[in-house]
Amino acid sequence: MKKIALILVFVLLMSSFVFAQGAAYNLGTMQKDKVIEVEPGKSATTKIYFYNIWGNRITHIKLDLVEKPDWNIETQPELHNVTLNVTGVIIHVEENLYTVPCSIDGKWCPTDDTKPMEGVEYLTASGVDGKVPAKYVTITVHAPSGTPLWKEYPLKIVATANWYGEAGMVALSQQRDFDYTIKTVTREYSEQIVEEKKNGWMYVGIFAIMVAVILIILLIKKRKTKSWKKRKF
Repeated sequence: MKKIALILVFVLLMSSFVFAQGAAYNLGTMQKDKVIEVEPGKSATTKIYFYNIWGNRITHIKLDLVEKPDWNIETQPELHNVTLNVTGVIIHVEENLYTVPCSIDGKWCPTDDTKPMEGVEYLTASGVDGKVPAKYVTITVHAPSGTPLWKEYPLKIVATANWYGEAGMVALSQQRDFDYTIKTVTREYSEQIVEEKKNGWMYVGIFAIMVAVILIILLIKKRKTKSWKKRKF
């Protein structure tokens, strides 16, 4: 994977900061899109960014797809097992990714000349000087062939952030929701005039009515003729 130096300015930046007994926990997130447009039979991607610039503990993040259509939806990095050594205690956890604050590893702190590490992009955030290094999860939506066009489907992803303390226990946990609307679209333009099909039975009905009217008129005339003859004789 190529290392890409990219500075992004987004509105949907969210960050939480908790300080407890010398430990600083930070979960910063950015949702790139709210709507995912995909063509039937094809795929579409979006990203969720995670950063940790004010904390002093590693943030471990696990994603769950709690609401989605019955389609194949992938997350990359995938959920995987990780072994951690927390103050001498070995624990095994599941996560998609983790974010490391600059206070623990200075290589995460970018300067104007540094390039981002693999799997990292640079963001800009209000109130933050310089670049914000953020890891990201790529969400890939595969729409089945034959899916109706111009339909909308909900997608809800819940990110759970865990921070570990003494004896490898979870010291703090926090969740954040990411709601999407998946919309099926087409990139191909087409237009045609649709003519209404003529209903043959309609003409049959009109003809029947006309015949009935003519018969009624003839019948009335016939009765008038008979009545006139009777009066004459």
